[in-house]
Amino acid sequence: AQFAPPGWLRLVSTLAVRRGRYETDALVAAATSGDRSAFSELVERHRHELQRHAYRMLGSHEDSEDLAQEAFLRAWRKRESFRGQSSYRSWLYRIATNACLTALEQRARRRQTSAGAAEIQPAPPDQLLEALAAASEPDTDVASKETIELVFVVAVKHLPPKQRAVLFLRDALLD
Repeated sequence: AQFAPPGWLRLVSTLAVRRGRYETDALVAAATSGDRSAFSELVERHRHELQRHAYRMLGSHEDSEDLAQEAFLRAWRKRESFRGQSSYRSWLYRIATNACLTALEQRARRRQTSAGAAEIQPAPPDQLLEALAAASEPDTDVASKETIELVFVVAVKHLPPKQRAVLFLRDALLD
């Protein structure tokens, strides 16, 4: 077996990262200039993570899909405002977060105007965690990632919207 010279793998990795950044920078430049296909490529690259971010903020899959779409529409409309002072991904997260905060404010206003209507409330987080810990069957001893994520989302719904945004942005952007 032949071995690569020392440092070769690091050099190849560095070049690949630079190439990826160059390609992303070129896509961003084209998209901000109005190239719809470049913007579509950026949308596809970031769609899943922005939907997940919106879900964590809102606690609803349907709303998260709508809000991710809304964030991309806002990004397209304001594409000229991207200055490159932060990454394009960070810029998209800021737009998505603002869209989520607006949706949460509207949701709170609707609740205030329809105070007489009954609303289904999630179980308090401590009850969900107790139920999870009390499971004694072998199949339920190890909680699935999805269950833990659901418990987390329910618990986070008790935070004010801006604190929720800070928590999720820190998690998403410090990867």
